[in-house]
Amino acid sequence: MKKKFFALCAAMVFACGAAFAAPAADAEKLSVICSNFAEYDFVRQITGDLANVKMLLRPGMESHSFDPTVKDILDLQNCGLFVYVGGDSDAWVDKVLASFDKGKGPAS
Repeated sequence: MKKKFFALCAAMVFACGAAFAAPAADAEKLSVICSNFAEYDFVRQITGDLANVKMLLRPGMESHSFDPTVKDILDLQNCGLFVYVGGDSDAWVDKVLASFDKGKGPAS
């Protein structure tokens, strides 16, 4: 009886441990979008493999004159967190975030 009880307890411990040991799939990771490289690099270093981090500005683009594409706006609406500084370099952000329905869109 003791052997069966010990085997059952050991199986439960291993089963619980296996549930926590599995790495997060890409679909389960937090989706983070950053407006420029400074925020992107900062968030990427902090989150490591725990989040999918994307930068909106492509290499060579000027942040002061950035105008998001439709795809950028859809990505923003569907991401979990949007990191931006604001001010003159991110003047477009308030307008885009205001266009989202209440309760929809990222935490920012």
